[in-house]
Amino acid sequence: MSFDEAERESEDTFSFRPNPQVFDVQPRTSIQSGGRRLRVTGANLRLAQDPMMIVYSGDANFTDTCDVMNDTIMHCKTPKTDVKYQELMMRTSNRKKRAAEEPTKLEFGFLIGDVQSLQDWSSKNNVTLDIYVDPTYEKFKANPDKYNGSILILMGQNLDYASSEEDVKVYVGREEAHVQSLDETTLTCKIPEKDPGAGDFKGNQTDAGYPYVYVVHGNLEFEIGGLEYPGGQLELPIIITASICGLLVLMLIIAGLILRSRIKSHKEETSKLLVEMQNLETNIADDIRSAFAQLQTDVTDLTSDLEGTGMPFVSHRQYAMSMFFYGMEIQPASYDQENPDESMERAMLEFSKLLSNKTFLMAFIQKLDDDKKIPTKDKQNIASLLTVLMILEDKLAYLTDVMITLMSIHVQVVVDEDRPRQLFQRTETIVEKLLTNWIALSLYDFLKDHAAYPLFLLYRAIKCQSEKGPIDVMSGKSHFSLSDENVLNDDVEFEELTLQVIVNDEDGEKKEVKVLDVDTVSQVKEKILDCIYRNRPYSARQNAQQVDLEWRHGQSGHLVLQDVDVSSDTDPGWKKINTLKHFSVPNSSRMALVVKQTLPNAVVADNAATGATNYPYLEFNEKHSLLQKPYNMVDYQIEDGVQIWHLVKEQEGTPDDLPSSRKSKDKAATIAARSKKHIREINFPRLLSTKGTVQEYVDEMFGAILNTQDVPLGIKYIFDFFDSQAKRYDVMDGDVLHKWKSNTLPLRFWQNIITHPNYIFDVRQSQCVEASLRVVSQAFFDAFSTSDHKLGKNAPFNKLLYNREMPKYREMVDTYYSSVSVMDVVSKRSLDGELTNICQKFTGLFSRLSTLSKLYQMTKRYKSQLEEALEEDEQCQRAHLAEKLEEVYSMLEDDDGNDYLLQ
Repeated sequence: MSFDEAERESEDTFSFRPNPQVFDVQPRTSIQSGGRRLRVTGANLRLAQDPMMIVYSGDANFTDTCDVMNDTIMHCKTPKTDVKYQELMMRTSNRKKRAAEEPTKLEFGFLIGDVQSLQDWSSKNNVTLDIYVDPTYEKFKANPDKYNGSILILMGQNLDYASSEEDVKVYVGREEAHVQSLDETTLTCKIPEKDPGAGDFKGNQTDAGYPYVYVVHGNLEFEIGGLEYPGGQLELPIIITASICGLLVLMLIIAGLILRSRIKSHKEETSKLLVEMQNLETNIADDIRSAFAQLQTDVTDLTSDLEGTGMPFVSHRQYAMSMFFYGMEIQPASYDQENPDESMERAMLEFSKLLSNKTFLMAFIQKLDDDKKIPTKDKQNIASLLTVLMILEDKLAYLTDVMITLMSIHVQVVVDEDRPRQLFQRTETIVEKLLTNWIALSLYDFLKDHAAYPLFLLYRAIKCQSEKGPIDVMSGKSHFSLSDENVLNDDVEFEELTLQVIVNDEDGEKKEVKVLDVDTVSQVKEKILDCIYRNRPYSARQNAQQVDLEWRHGQSGHLVLQDVDVSSDTDPGWKKINTLKHFSVPNSSRMALVVKQTLPNAVVADNAATGATNYPYLEFNEKHSLLQKPYNMVDYQIEDGVQIWHLVKEQEGTPDDLPSSRKSKDKAATIAARSKKHIREINFPRLLSTKGTVQEYVDEMFGAILNTQDVPLGIKYIFDFFDSQAKRYDVMDGDVLHKWKSNTLPLRFWQNIITHPNYIFDVRQSQCVEASLRVVSQAFFDAFSTSDHKLGKNAPFNKLLYNREMPKYREMVDTYYSSVSVMDVVSKRSLDGELTNICQKFTGLFSRLSTLSKLYQMTKRYKSQLEEALEEDEQCQRAHLAEKLEEVYSMLEDDDGNDYLLQ
């Protein structure tokens, strides 16, 4: 050592040792305010002087001290970090509920001398420090609270997210209580039985005369309140009371532990079920890949001609009828009458002028919507007739203005009544149905140009996969399905057959058609027709009820096969529908579709599968019927007291001599027992196999619908409307705004379209296909939900089926909503232009006069309510709207005062 030109040598030696090292850090979780003790293991830690832990958050960093215990162990306190949970979670996913449950992951390291390798230790070891929201504790309701035994239970929120019993200290006065248990909302501790003296754990607040209870949770300190111990010698009644209370508390603790155990058991059961599903999917992965490859080949073959023929879309009119008037009795005609009554024409002209008056239309809709006695169907009918009328008169922009004004009023009402989540959850009012119709019109071009193709492929894929297994023609249940409610519980044995179908007798043209030996004759005919006509619109082709199936054997053998005939298997009260197996049809048999015969096998019929001839439907007498459950038809002769069945008897196992109530119970018990028996052995693998086989088509359809590059103007406009309303009425809950949008887009439109592709395509919808599509549509809607469905052994199968995909789908939804929110605002000019284009596409499809007269009839039905509304409204009074409406009534009255339009 040199100083002032003098040199000195020390007798001691200076040694260089390896830098301190860190091998592991446990635990790696902390609360936002820090203070949790982490155990750091490593080597050469004694060399550290004033070591510190450092946590990085963006451009900021936070530090706290560490204590070296020995050369291999060091304890570090987590620092307080500046993480704004609620703001962060609201901005990213709009799911406040999960703000506490989902941590913020931060990188961290250690400041030990100049050892650079430790400063970013977490990133080099691919780990993070998970920061959870701070806990909160509830104060005593009474201050001071009365001492009620040695067990004290404190309530709070988020208590155990990043803490255990060792991380929390409870003080009563200056004495520390023993923390016994800690969960999300409760802390249980044993406190001193004797009064520890006045004041808090720091020696303050002694003037109150009783000890204070404090909780020290990391760096946080919570004052719970004062605790008053009983003074002097306890008397017998007090002892008895305390004992009883202690016993009650003990019972509550036991009950809480039991409840906690059950919750834990439920979670373990759910986890076990999901693992079981995952293992099952892994086990059948090869089968799924093979099935998907075959399905892809089949679907590609079925849709290979789409480029030439195009998809079989329904007409604009049929689309409007399906979306506006499905299930309604009152519908407008397509064409005007040839010679309409002049008085009616004049009256309808004046009525149209009234409907074009915003004051009149607003009063009209509001009054009818407020009347709870008016049936929902009538309100929906009025809304759809109004929609059609405004399209015909090119006034869709005007109707949009009225609708938005009424929606604003509706928003104010639900917000004032503190039920904003219920907004547009149903379609029970005129306004709600107008919105549904408006969405259907706004999305038509997007549906046809962007979403139709993947939707058609999904429909084809599910149909093709369903038909690879048995389908019960009576119940509509199928071997392969996505719906546990629509899957065949019985394990039906079947074999695939390839039929040689003669398409043209003259040139010998044949087609190979794959069927099942358990298919009914009608099912075989439908499969043959599907193969022949491929993607031709269903309404433009023959159907199974217009042709007969003829089995040809040898040179001259011709046998017409029927669903039910004299050879059908019978049991008392039952008759089984014939299948190919019943007729012993072998593989590679020759078949042909022939002209429908009144008396089958009486004559040799001509081939009906060639050409474009449309054969008329048969007319049956009262003893001959087409038995039609929702989608499946069987041609048979009605017999009194005889039920027909295909694969499963719907009421099998219930003796006829039992009372009806007993029958119902026994039937339910039989079904329940059968379901439990087959749920794992048969149903589960089938559901998972079907799901895995069609999953790629589901993903493609979801991706097309949630494509952020082609968002319709109407969706942007309506979403901006909801944003403005939320801001106007200070709706700060992001989940509410999210729900408004989800109640509009997926609930009102996409669920309907996915479940019913026949609304947009001219196809024959089958019950088994619709059941599977309903599961897909529900999964799509679930992706828009902000609340997680609690899974368990009794959870619906469709929730379990798509549990793994749900995080991915919800991320797609969040991205879609975020992208729409940052799009350019839709100008009124752009929107009006879009609405004009819609009117041009749908105009001329309905009779304007018929639509007005139907709407007038609905209006006249509620004449008194409408007159009352017009008389109460000041603007209506100034415009004399009641008198003008009365003039319309008088134009249509005869000499006796009767409205001849209603006669």
